[in-house]
Amino acid sequence: MVEKARPAWAANWEIGEDYQPIQILGQGGWGQVCEAEHVATKKRVAIKRVQGVFKNRLKAVRMLREVTLLRKLSQGSDKFVKILDLIDVTNQRNGFEDLYIVLELVDGDLRKCVKSSIYFTLQQVKSLTYDLLCGIKYMHSAAVLHRDLKPGNILLSQDLNQVKICDFGLARSIAGLANTQQLLQQEKQQRKRKLTDSEVHHMHDEDHHMGKDLEELGVETHDSHMDVSMMTEIEEKPLVMPMFSLSLNPAQVGESPADIAQLLAKTTSEEDREETAKILELIKPQRLELKRELSDYVVTRWYRAPELILAMRDYGTPIDMWSMGCIFAEMLNMMKENVSDYRMRHALFPGKSCYPFSPDKKPDQGYVKGFPKSMGDQLQVIFNVLGLPNDSDKSFVLTNKALNYLDTFKLTQEKKDFTHMFAVAPPEAIDLLAKMLAFNPYFRMSVDEALSHPFFAEVRNQEQEIAAEGEIVMEYESRLRKDEDDIDIIQELFLEEIERFKQIKLEKLALTGSPI
Repeated sequence: MVEKARPAWAANWEIGEDYQPIQILGQGGWGQVCEAEHVATKKRVAIKRVQGVFKNRLKAVRMLREVTLLRKLSQGSDKFVKILDLIDVTNQRNGFEDLYIVLELVDGDLRKCVKSSIYFTLQQVKSLTYDLLCGIKYMHSAAVLHRDLKPGNILLSQDLNQVKICDFGLARSIAGLANTQQLLQQEKQQRKRKLTDSEVHHMHDEDHHMGKDLEELGVETHDSHMDVSMMTEIEEKPLVMPMFSLSLNPAQVGESPADIAQLLAKTTSEEDREETAKILELIKPQRLELKRELSDYVVTRWYRAPELILAMRDYGTPIDMWSMGCIFAEMLNMMKENVSDYRMRHALFPGKSCYPFSPDKKPDQGYVKGFPKSMGDQLQVIFNVLGLPNDSDKSFVLTNKALNYLDTFKLTQEKKDFTHMFAVAPPEAIDLLAKMLAFNPYFRMSVDEALSHPFFAEVRNQEQEIAAEGEIVMEYESRLRKDEDDIDIIQELFLEEIERFKQIKLEKLALTGSPI
C-alpha cells in the first residue's frame, strides 16, 4: 500500500502514522484544528493541536481541565463532543511541548450557521434549543460550569439532528465549593419549616377551641387523640401559601381557569422574587465570607452574564443560562420570518467594550462618578434591550462600588419589546427568553425549569433529560501547587490522561473491533 503524502502545512504535526491530515478547519490563539483520517478505519476525525502548551501555566491547566471534563462528561451523555484519542507525545522531537487531541468530527457549528444563508424553522429552533438544554442539564447536575457558551462552541450535524457542546477550556467543576445558591436554599428551607410548624400549631389551637365549643353544645369530641399520621402528612407536604386574598376581577381576568391560573402563577412568581430579594440582603454577610475560588473574567463578552460583569465571584449555574438565553435569541433570528436577510442577523447584546475587563479607553459619554461611560459598553447594550434594573433586580449585588456603578446608567433609547424584535415567535418563546435573561441570577430560570417550559411541549422527551450520577470532582487539583512552578506535575497528569485513553482504545477495540 502506497502511503499518502502529507500536506505541506502538516509537516511539523507530530501525530504519528495512525492519522492522515486532510485540511485545516480552524485556528485561534490556542492553536489549530484539522480534519484527518484514521488510517486503519478510514474514519474522519478532528485533531486539535495546542502548541507550546507548557510554556504558559494557565493555558496548560485549562487544557488539562478540558481533557478531563470532556472525558468524564461524554461517558454519560452524547451532548458533548467526544475525545477519541490523546496522541502519545513522548517521542516528540523537541520534547513534550505540543498537545494533540483527537475528537469526533462534527459538520459545523452554530456560529457558521448564523453567518450563512441557512434558515431555521420554528420546529428546528425548538429541537435544537431543547437538545442543548439537555446537555446543560447533565453538565450542571455534574457540578460543572461551561463558562463560555456561545454559538461557536455548539457543534451541529449537517441535518441538524445532532448537537454537541465543545471547548471546555474555561469550564470549571464547582463540586464542594460553597456558593450563594446553597445559602439561599438553606434559608428558604428554614423559613418553610418555620411556617409549616406555625401552621401546625395554629391547627392545634383551632382544633382545641372548636372541640371546647362542641363540648359546650353537648357534642362528643376526640381532639386529644389527633391522628399522628395526619400530623406527619402535614409536616411532609410542601407549604403552599394561600392565595385567597387575591381579587380576581372578571374585567381584568378572563373567566377561564387558564386565565386565573396565569394570574396566580404570575403573582406567585412576584412574591417569590420579593422573598428571594429579602433573603439575599439577609445573607449578604455570609456571602462576603465565602472563599473566592472562581475567576470572574470568563465568557465571551456578548454572552457574559451581568453578575460576571459586576465581578460577583460567588456565581454559579445561572451564568450558563444567561448565555443560553443570548444563544436562543440568535436562533430565533435564524427564522426567515424574523430576519428576512441573513446578512442582518446579529447577537442580542453586541457590546464593544466591557468595564472593568476591557473598558473603552476613550468613552464617548465621558466619565460619571469616575466610571467610563460608553454607548457600546456591554451593560449599557443590555439595559437598552431589557431596561434598567430595579432595587429587587439589584439585590444580588454585594459591593457598594458595583451598586454605584449601576446607578450611573440611564436608558439611551426606548427599552426593546421582544414581541417586536421576534415578530413571529410564539408567546411561549418570548416568555422563555425573558426568563432566561433575568438580570438577577437568582430570579433567572434554571435548566430544569427551562426543560419543562411549554415552549418545548411538542419536542420534549424526558428520557433525554439525563442527570449525572454524581458531581465531577477534579481529583488532580490537590496535586497542583497553584501559583508555583508545577509544570512538571501538569506534564505528569497529561501523561496519565494519555495512558487512560490508551486503555479506553484497547477496551473499545475488544468490544467493537475499532479503537476509536
